[in-house]
Amino acid sequence: MNSIGKTLVILNFIFAVTVGFLLAVDIVQRNQWKESHDSLVDKSRVTADSAKLNKTMFEKLTADLRDLQIKEEQAQARSKVLKDEYDAKTADLDVRLADAINDALKKDALVNEARAAQKRLTDENAMINKNVMEREGIIVGNEAMIAKLRTEARQFESASRTAKIQNENLLEQLQAVSKALAEKNAGVVSGEVAVIRNPNEPNPPLVQVNGKIERVDNDLVQLTVGTDHGVNKNHTLDVYRLSPESKYLGMIRIVDANHRASVGRLIPSGNAQFRTPLVAGDLVTSKLTR
Repeated sequence: MNSIGKTLVILNFIFAVTVGFLLAVDIVQRNQWKESHDSLVDKSRVTADSAKLNKTMFEKLTADLRDLQIKEEQAQARSKVLKDEYDAKTADLDVRLADAINDALKKDALVNEARAAQKRLTDENAMINKNVMEREGIIVGNEAMIAKLRTEARQFESASRTAKIQNENLLEQLQAVSKALAEKNAGVVSGEVAVIRNPNEPNPPLVQVNGKIERVDNDLVQLTVGTDHGVNKNHTLDVYRLSPESKYLGMIRIVDANHRASVGRLIPSGNAQFRTPLVAGDLVTSKLTR
């Protein structure tokens, strides 16, 4: 083997070692992205379950508070009825007692009847007083319970708000990691146009985009959003309509774009083809497949 052959063998060996090292580095980085993504997904799920539990407990406490308020109103209504009955009976018995006393001057039997009526009045008065005291005890107990439930409701409401904020923060982190992972897997560099691996695969812009269709020409549509809005060639946007009913119409891929407008072509979305013709005024967005 001459010196040129030996040199080529050494160069091939160095190239193989370099390629192996780069492949190992790429595999390690992909595993790190996946572990971070899975961790954030688990945290988001736990936070969502906690927020749901707090909401359920808050709704139960609210229902219990409403039941206690209803019982309190019923007790107050019953107390009013008892008081009205007491006042009515007292007035009636006062009249009867006065008549009995006047008649007692003539007949001893009427005096006995008046005394009996007075005894009944005393017994009824004692019963009414007992009912009133029981009602007041119930009202005091209900007020204490209502105060306690209100305090617990405020605590659960505060905990629910805190959990919601934490969930939103974790969701934002999850979206950021998911987007970064998707960009890395797709080989996308920020600010560049991605290479399309599958012509039917969603490829939304990296930023939130919302616009509408200005004009339809066969399978091409002109949009109100362009490169100034974050839309570039090969990006995809979802098409939907809000009236006369909310409806998803499919997906378009951008075939040309300038700073203020772009042109897209109808493509299949998953296994579904466009079944409803697109018209000017239909809306487009990047958030449905983000």
